[in-house]
Amino acid sequence: MKRNNTICLYSIVFFILFMSGCVVYNPNEVYVPQALQAVPLEEPLQQVAEMTQIARAANEFSFALSATFAQEIENENFIISPYSAWLPLAALLNATDDAYKEPLAELLGGAGVGVEDINHAASRMMFDLSRANEGSSPLTIANTIFVRSSETIRRDFVETFHGYYRGTAMSVNFQDPETVGIVNQWIYDNTNGLISDLVQDFDPMHVLSVINAIHFYDRWEYEFHSSLTSQDVFYSPSGITCAYFMRSEGLPRFYFEDDTIQSTRLGFSQGGGMYILLPKSGDAVSFLENMTLEYFT
Repeated sequence: MKRNNTICLYSIVFFILFMSGCVVYNPNEVYVPQALQAVPLEEPLQQVAEMTQIARAANEFSFALSATFAQEIENENFIISPYSAWLPLAALLNATDDAYKEPLAELLGGAGVGVEDINHAASRMMFDLSRANEGSSPLTIANTIFVRSSETIRRDFVETFHGYYRGTAMSVNFQDPETVGIVNQWIYDNTNGLISDLVQDFDPMHVLSVINAIHFYDRWEYEFHSSLTSQDVFYSPSGITCAYFMRSEGLPRFYFEDDTIQSTRLGFSQGGGMYILLPKSGDAVSFLENMTLEYFT
């Protein structure tokens, strides 16, 4: 987040890695094509009856994942995209053994929701978030699977990943040092050059990687002027430090306050916005751990 030119810019990459023994196999197997180009995402023709339930489950998943990271990291800063974890797991649901499919589906979409419902919901989420009908969006979403060249993967999974998740698949040799460069180049290209050299090497037993990358670029709805940016005292969990503060006054903004937090919303020029939640207790970790969908709503 650049403080003076008011451009909001970030990229996140999420990895799911698999070692030997986790590749899907059945009689309809096909070798993963060397490259499969994604087609433009289309808006689902039918409304998903369970969409509200799946959206709720996805949000609950997001809060639970964020709370887990907060517990692990404690008072350090961190950035996480729960959606970037939810989306690959939703795709992998299509390749999950029956014994594990139902609990994973319940985690991602709630009780009684089927795999096909989650596929449609995931496709609709991607459509809405990336505004596929408008031709341009401040947010881009990319998914890919890299599979060891000696392995096979189900044709129906590749087609589903391609059709509902706009995903690409590529066959690679994880023991070849050049594969590290191939994977890093994909990450670099899909984060607009913001993330590079993320992967250093692969385990010799590595079989498959599922990767999600998101990139966001927009301007503030009401921009901050550099002349009003100044240094001041910032109270952090580790002690008092100095930080740059952006300032704007006299503009219409959302504001919320109760006994627990103060909150405001900074809008983006193309819609949406960033919500800032400031716990009055000063304990952000505890606040995240106890966050619920009902309270956030």
